[in-house]
Order: sequence, then C-alpha cells, then structure tokens
Amino acid sequence: MLHGYWKDSDVHHGTELFTNFLAQYLRFGRDRDVIRAFVDVAHHAGNWVEGVPDWYDWERKRFRSERLGTQRVDCETPSNVPAHFRMVQILLETYLATGDERYLKLGREYVDEWSAVILDRDVVPFYLDDPEEREIRGQRRSVEYIVEEHVANNTINILMDLYIITGEKRYIKSVKKMLNPILTRVSDPNNNASSTILAKYRALAGDRSLDQKVVESLKVANEEFEAALMILDSEWRRKPHPLGIGRRRDEPQWAFRRRDGSIVADRWSSPAHLMLAFWITGDTDLAAQAFWKAKLRLRLAMWNLRSGRWHGCAAGSVSSVVAGHGRCLGAGNVTATLYPAVFGGYQFLGGFLPQLIYYRENDVLGVPEGVAALFSPTRRENEAKVLFYNCNETPIKMGIELTSGRWDDVTPEFENIKKLRISGSKVTVLLPPRELGGIRYVLPSRWAIQTLVRGRVLGYLCPR
Repeated sequence: MLHGYWKDSDVHHGTELFTNFLAQYLRFGRDRDVIRAFVDVAHHAGNWVEGVPDWYDWERKRFRSERLGTQRVDCETPSNVPAHFRMVQILLETYLATGDERYLKLGREYVDEWSAVILDRDVVPFYLDDPEEREIRGQRRSVEYIVEEHVANNTINILMDLYIITGEKRYIKSVKKMLNPILTRVSDPNNNASSTILAKYRALAGDRSLDQKVVESLKVANEEFEAALMILDSEWRRKPHPLGIGRRRDEPQWAFRRRDGSIVADRWSSPAHLMLAFWITGDTDLAAQAFWKAKLRLRLAMWNLRSGRWHGCAAGSVSSVVAGHGRCLGAGNVTATLYPAVFGGYQFLGGFLPQLIYYRENDVLGVPEGVAALFSPTRRENEAKVLFYNCNETPIKMGIELTSGRWDDVTPEFENIKKLRISGSKVTVLLPPRELGGIRYVLPSRWAIQTLVRGRVLGYLCPR
C-alpha cells in the first residue's frame, strides 16, 4: 500500500477491504485508526492529496478510470461503471465518521450524474459515458445482467442511503426504476438480495404497489422432510459468471431428503423472501419458516465450511451464508431474517440501521436472556408493533429505544406488559413470565420517519 491505498487496483476489488470489512468496525466504536483509513482513501477520491495521481475529473464529474491506485491510474480504462459506487460508499462512510461535508458533496455530485441518466432512460445504464457509447455498449448486456452488476456493487443501497441522509426524492425514484428485474428473481431460493432490497425500499418509500407480486411469487414447501443437505459443486468454475442476482457460482446448493430417502433440491423461496412476505401479510408462519430455513443453512455451514477469512467475498464460507458474499453483501440468511425481525431495520452502508435498540438491566446492550423479540409492521399505514415473550419463570425488566423519535410522539399501546418509565426515545418495561406481550405504535408521518432517521444516523456516527 501507499498513502493508505493500493498502488494499482481495479475499483471493484480495491475498495472491498474498506466497504466489506472495515466499514463494519465504524459501528463498533470510534476507532481513530479505522476512521483515518477511510479518510486516507476519501482524500484520494477528491484529489485532495499531493503526490498521488488524480482519481476524479471535477469538470466531467467522472472518475478517471476503472483502475485507481496511489501510484498508477490506468487512463486506458476510463469508463465509469457500477463498481464506482463502492468509492461513493467510502465517501459517505467518511462523511458520517468525520462530519466533513466535502465527502458528502462529492458523493452526491457523482451519484447525481448516475441518477439523471437512470431517470432519463428506459434501460438502466451499465456505463456512465457519453450517450452514444452507452447505447452501443449497454445493448450487449441483458437488463438482468446490468441490474445484477448494480446489486453486486451496492448501487441500489447507496441510492437509498443517500435518500436517508439527504431526503432527496430523486434517489428513491431512481431505485424504483431498477426494481422490476429484482422482483422477477425474488423467489430464487439462493437469492436473499432481491428481498432485502425490496424490504428496504418498501420501508423508505412507503410504496406498497409491489406487495401483491411479492406474495404471489412465494414458493412454500407443503411437505415435511427428514433432513436438510448442503451440496458443494466440484465443477463450479464451469458455471456462468455472474450466476444471477444475489448469487455467485461458488455458492453451496441446498436440498432436502424425503422420508423415502429421495433427494429434492430446495426450489422454494429464500429466507429473506419469506421474511418480507411476513412483513407484508403478518403471517407468523412465514416468519417461522424463514427462521427454520436460515437456521438449517447456518448449521450446515458451520459444520462443513471454512469461516471466510481466506477469501472474504467468496460464497462458500460460513460468513457468506450468514451475512452474504461479495455480490450481495449484508443479504445473508441470518442478516436477512434475524436482524429485521428483531431490530426492525435494514442495511445502511456497511452496517445495519435498527428501528429498535434493546437494553438489559443497568443499560447493558442486548435482549435479556430468555426473552424473544419480534418486530413487525402492521397492515395499518405507518403502524408497527414489537412482540415479546419472556421464557423465564420471573418477570424481566428491559429497555427499548426507538431510533426514529420519542415514544410520547408515537402513541404507544402496551399490551400485556407493564410500562415502568418513558424518557424521550427510551421506554422501560416489565415483561411477565411465560406470557406474550408487546408494544403497538403509530409513527406520525413517513416524512417525519425519514427526518428523524437521518438525525439519528448523524447523531450516532458524527463527532459530537
């Protein structure tokens, strides 16, 4: 490395250390070394360091190459492609960690160029170049191929994250234009990415127009199986690349063994699809199936796969089964089910933005031992509820923090649990033993949700 970044690297792989790994450390605390690492790269993105080749053309509002390094910029590959959104993620992470507006300004300037083209054209662009080149080169690829490339490089999530930070509607409108190919693959058993994107879009935009299609495309097994199986293909390199939205050719395949000994491939909906359908319908059986399938896949992965340290973006590892591989980071079998079901949030940059945060006694972070929590939107507009079950033989006290506002502003209704104290965004409750209870609340307006969430994000990550 030189000046905190690779001397010569393509923008897809060179950024992964930061977007896929170090970004998660920003959520664990204000580690100055991690922040400094992001600042180093963000400086290069805006040409703010002497002695390093310029990465960005401020006049054209384009990055100068697909290969950006601190020693070499390959101007023979000048196209701007979805992988450059990974550089935007680094800029936004740096902005949230430091509060320096120039990182946000550059990120927005560049994404605005993409957004304008996406909104202007019928076909989602693969290249951000002059119109003639886009037409000639873009037509060689199918729409699904292009959208898969955007999913793999976090384009759609970055657009939604900018909507969270800025409130600019053009970002969420750009996302909507990219959703049809994502929706057509939502029931793919190995594709958690489509459903996590749709769930996040649905929560942010308040758009319920796709709900019926999501539910109608469900594929639910109507038989019982004796065992679950994981299949690893020795000839995976012969498969096409990319394999499809949310997938990699080195991914494990899933199957079940029937009672008669026959083996059947898992051709039913992914855990994320089941969880999204639960959020839409309120059918807890779908949530139970999502957890069941995620648990089986996690168990098989832990018994048979390496951790993932050897190749962080590979699909054949425990980490990828849990949290997604390099082409669907964050959309793993566990992160696409357990996170939204417990915390009620969605992926945000390199981490997760929760709707709720839980505390044990003495303000220790976490759900108390022996307590289960399940967050669920209700069928009513802007209403949500969170259910609790205390498995213990004695009452349990816990705190619940609302990240999108104050409890007094959302008219909470406490059902079979005792409210002890409300202070701003935090409520302390007492859960009765061996009983189900919950809190139902109505948020004042969709715009208020976004305003409060943006403030919460900045409050968490920017220096005070």
